[in-house]
Amino acid sequence: MVDARIRATRAALDDAIIALASAEPLGGLTVSQITAAAGINRATFYRHAESPTDLLARVLSEDLDQIRADDWDRRTERANGSLLGLIGESVEQVADHVERFALVYRHAFAEPTSGAARYVLINHFTESCERLLATGDSGLVPPIPPALISRFLAYGFTGAVDAWTAEGSTISRAEFVAGVHALFPAWWS
Repeated sequence: MVDARIRATRAALDDAIIALASAEPLGGLTVSQITAAAGINRATFYRHAESPTDLLARVLSEDLDQIRADDWDRRTERANGSLLGLIGESVEQVADHVERFALVYRHAFAEPTSGAARYVLINHFTESCERLLATGDSGLVPPIPPALISRFLAYGFTGAVDAWTAEGSTISRAEFVAGVHALFPAWWS
């Protein structure tokens, strides 16, 4: 069991990095800013993270990992469910995630020197696609290496998040979700 103080420190760090990365690009954030916002010292910060980038990647990854875990629970519960129906529920959860962290993604995608948030999404979507391809009906999938399919789809999905969260974007959540569904490959059903 994790000590209550450790959980409180971790929550303070998580809140601090999200608040700061929502206000400005990650590349400009310092450990001093994060420790001041979290009310901790530098030594404590380094017991929890190696850098601001590492901290942000952990927070975003944990949230996305929970979405994937929920997806696999649904697949276990409804083994005969429609693949697109199950994926649709996951897309909705990803949309929730993006809305929660929209300002973080907006700053991250606009900043060419920091790919932390972008690569968290790419890695999450790649792993999710690889799992789906490994468990799906292989007769429908084109004879292309699964790693190629997974990365192609992951980068496309990440690009859709970038378009949705971009400064000045007029894309609504409904348009994002519908667009992602429309762009799924025909064989994905």
